[in-house]
Amino acid sequence: MTARTGVPRSPDGTPWPACTATGPHFTVTADQTEGAPLELSPVCEVINSRRLPAPS
Repeated sequence: MTARTGVPRSPDGTPWPACTATGPHFTVTADQTEGAPLELSPVCEVINSRRLPAPS
């Protein structure tokens, strides 16, 4: 990642995948930098399971 330019890149120089509403991604920076698609359905299930029922 290049703080100087504000353009996140992997150590080999490839840019991180773009995150869009239809194709969210996440990038893990550790010993190796890896990007992967973000599966939102489990997150949405947890959020929805914690919501209170709508008042009638």
